[in-house]
Amino acid sequence: MNKAYVMTEPVIPRNVANNHLKEGPDWLLIRRVEGNQLMPATDLARYLEKEDDEEINLLEIPAKRRQLAQISLESTLQHAQRVITDSEAEALYVTKKLGPSADRIYGIITQEDIEKHYRIVSH
Repeated sequence: MNKAYVMTEPVIPRNVANNHLKEGPDWLLIRRVEGNQLMPATDLARYLEKEDDEEINLLEIPAKRRQLAQISLESTLQHAQRVITDSEAEALYVTKKLGPSADRIYGIITQEDIEKHYRIVSH
């Protein structure tokens, strides 16, 4: 599970984008009502080097965004694989319930992470 992520809104000022990147994330988890998306932080860094926009729409810049699905912290790797296989998700965000309307996000799991784990376990 990758814990190097920053949660962000889809449209952010340039200074917020720079602050996100200073945290050293691998991923940006973009909050959306229609479903959260995942974007490599390197795609944002590349965009900021080339463009001087004061406001950045993370859903419109060139990037390899991934659809996300949610799984529980208690889920097994097999369950994670099944969720990715059975849904349109390309990655998962791992959560734990804190209360009736609050979840804490613990990290991100991609298909590549699952495959890497299975390779390590099978050797």
